Amino acid sequence: MDQRQTVPCADDPLAILLAHNRWANRTILQCCRPLTHEQFHRPFPIGPGEKGGLHLTLTHTIGAARRWADRIRAVSPLRGPLEPMTGPLAPGSLPPEARERTVNELLELNERSCDDLEDAAAVSRMRGLHSTIEFVFRHPDGSSKTYTFTRAAALMHVLTHGHWHRAQCLNMLRHLDVPGISDALPELDVVDWQAEGEIGLR
Repeated sequence: MDQRQTVPCADDPLAILLAHNRWANRTILQCCRPLTHEQFHRPFPIGPGEKGGLHLTLTHTIGAARRWADRIRAVSPLRGPLEPMTGPLAPGSLPPEARERTVNELLELNERSCDDLEDAAAVSRMRGLHSTIEFVFRHPDGSSKTYTFTRAAALMHVLTHGHWHRAQCLNMLRHLDVPGISDALPELDVVDWQAEGEIGLR
């Protein structure tokens, strides 16, 4: 697993957010390691957690990063979602990647999706953060709409999207009431990432 050094990018806001996203996802997933299968999948009325708890929320977060990296890099075809099937859907309506995963599998996927986001950031710097991407969003009712965003806005979207869902995960972990986990939740702000990464270097 790629454990990238976080400290050298501490003067670049975009690089900070990318490194923080990798670290924060990893930290949440490591908190989930001691959970039982039932605890990891227990539904909560919190965002994606309503259908699949921590497992679905973290899978969605990592998968969204992968798909936005494809959009930003103009990769075609766009890779499919990673979320497992949560209801009766027609055969073939979801790709084979959309399945249940262990915490360790999600940790590996997180590293790869974060690598993809870093590549997307490099492409954005090369083409200009002001350069635009265009993609078609297809609604469940069959309609579609084309959106245009700058690469800078797309990167900020996916990185803040992850922060939103990690907050939901902390709430779910708290409500699980598991001793040693629910009462010892990590702080996941950017300053916490830097404080951890720079221990002994100040």
